[in-house]
Amino acid sequence: MSARMPLFRLPDEQGSEVGTLDAHQRAPCLVALLHGDGGGDPACAQPLEELARRSRSSGLEGAAVFGVSLGRQLSGWAAGAPFPVLREGDASVAGAMAVATGRAPGEPLLVAADRYGEICGAWLVHGRTAQETIDDAVEAVRFVEQQCPE
Repeated sequence: MSARMPLFRLPDEQGSEVGTLDAHQRAPCLVALLHGDGGGDPACAQPLEELARRSRSSGLEGAAVFGVSLGRQLSGWAAGAPFPVLREGDASVAGAMAVATGRAPGEPLLVAADRYGEICGAWLVHGRTAQETIDDAVEAVRFVEQQCPE
């Protein structure tokens, strides 16, 4: 895949703006574009929980991880997440990710990129277990960290 991770900043629950723009050329990025109401879409809640668990334990220590709510309320997402969970209101990030990954806009997915923004993988959330999806994403981040150490 020869595409670039869109650079963005979005508000978190405290109103601070953070995003891939802050990590560009500093760290690999993993962005989870998920439906923020979780309860309405368990296929989105499970990957977020698995990503939170994995980012606390191993595999993502050197990466910048962001959860992005696709236009819905964050409702509990950010409370225990060890990474910023951001709210997107206008779908510009989802649209840019769709173009960069060849996916449909608003489709829940995980996107990984190296520190320079080169996308190294994109995984649809639906149709696989949360563990399989996160395993693949973590492996991609580990690979780019090995290929391009600081």
